[in-house]
Amino acid sequence: MPNPGFDPRRLNVPIILVSDHKKTADRRHKKDWVCVAIEICAALAWVLIIGDLLLIASARPEGENFFSRVLDYTASHGWEEGPLRFSMWMMFGTFALCVVGLIFNSRRMRRKADRISPSLVVLGILSLVGGILTRVLFF
Repeated sequence: MPNPGFDPRRLNVPIILVSDHKKTADRRHKKDWVCVAIEICAALAWVLIIGDLLLIASARPEGENFFSRVLDYTASHGWEEGPLRFSMWMMFGTFALCVVGLIFNSRRMRRKADRISPSLVVLGILSLVGGILTRVLFF
């Protein structure tokens, strides 16, 4: 409970609120070339990963179905090597692209609002693991 006899207005001391950091105006009005390069690397990495998944799906062996039994068609029993090899190199290329994007991103970490692109990190990890697994399992 406040003291009834105390009135802070009678102290004649100016109240000054001082913050610990200087407030500076943000001079970034539009995106510079580094931010654009990071976004292009992330978008291109997504396109490569989606294309890579489609390529892996096309290299998959055919399973036996109704038409293959009726028409006495023997489906291929192994993975196609050509698309898998191309897919492996696409994954390593996607990893290299993500590393380049993260290098650009590391140059852009001076402000509090700057952050590392999670898309580049996740796609880089997925493409590296996928490339290594493709190499170990199929070649």
